[in-house]
Amino acid sequence: MDWQRFKFKQGKVYVWCDDQARPVVRKGRVWMRYQLADAHLYTPAFAHLLALDGKPVEPCPDPAAAPPPELAVERATTGKPTDPDLPDKQVPVSSGNGIVPVKASRTRQILFPVLGFPPPPRPADERPVTIYADGACTGNPGPAGCGVVLLYGAKQREISRYLGEGTNNIAELTAIAVAVEALRNKQLPVDLFTDSAYALGVLSGHYKVKANQELVRRVQHLLSTLTDFRFIKTPGHAGVPGNERADQLARQAIETRGDSDQYESTPAR
Repeated sequence: MDWQRFKFKQGKVYVWCDDQARPVVRKGRVWMRYQLADAHLYTPAFAHLLALDGKPVEPCPDPAAAPPPELAVERATTGKPTDPDLPDKQVPVSSGNGIVPVKASRTRQILFPVLGFPPPPRPADERPVTIYADGACTGNPGPAGCGVVLLYGAKQREISRYLGEGTNNIAELTAIAVAVEALRNKQLPVDLFTDSAYALGVLSGHYKVKANQELVRRVQHLLSTLTDFRFIKTPGHAGVPGNERADQLARQAIETRGDSDQYESTPAR
């Protein structure tokens, strides 16, 4: 599931869709944002949407399709539901920047905080390891790869790994696993950026895990070894340099059918 481009009135917008690029509809409305980096979600009527070629749009047939994970972030940070199908009720289950479940009846343990983009700044005395992790797949399933960029001070490490045949979701989860495994000092604060709504949903506990259960549990365990960790949902293919580079590394792995791991010095950040 991800954000897809549609026409709305006289402009182009992003709408939350299922894996077949069909808008998720609740009570005749969809979740929409004008730009991927927008913090606020809108819920216009589905009837007002058109495909980019001006044709009518087919809705997602699953009435229980998951909402965007950013919905929980917005509820936790603003107290506004922005959801046509759910009651205006907050059920806090964690402190700090943790997310809030979208229904009281679905309350469960939230494992990791999920923040929107750009994230709140850390205190001046904290210097986190910044990680960009991305997966790619040619076909779905098909040849898959993952790319990771790790930044700490003036040091940069780039990892490109070929995964063989797999799905895009597997590639996204594996990219995060590779990133955490590459950390030498797990006591340092970590900011991990990903554009995968699926990975954020299943790892944070917001989505029910139906597939890749063993891999999800493995990645959750790896993340639990970190002392100070934040997930950040970054917009995909929106010019965010670290995310764009991670995507290049993932596609490089697919093209070369090989792995690479290199270090270099960068200007202090």
